[in-house]
Amino acid sequence: MVVELRPPVERDKGHVVTDETQGLAVAWYVGDDISDRRAFRALADREARNPGFVGVRVAVANEETGDELEAAADFVVGTPAAVPALLRRLLDALC
Repeated sequence: MVVELRPPVERDKGHVVTDETQGLAVAWYVGDDISDRRAFRALADREARNPGFVGVRVAVANEETGDELEAAADFVVGTPAAVPALLRRLLDALC
């Protein structure tokens, strides 16, 4: 059994991404949960409002996220353990 506890406020992952990316030129978000769609959407909205901003959405594939999160992602990795390797490859390509 799983119990999800939520505070009585109107705040989700999308709100946090919107707030925390203010003043940034680039933001990455890695999600493995269907609720991460809100964060992906917040990055896309920010890109639409600020053409100089780049939001990178990475989906960690699993049964819960399904095709919807993967379709909204720029990159899809198979497991959480694959995320550091992806970031390492990108950093190596930049250097």
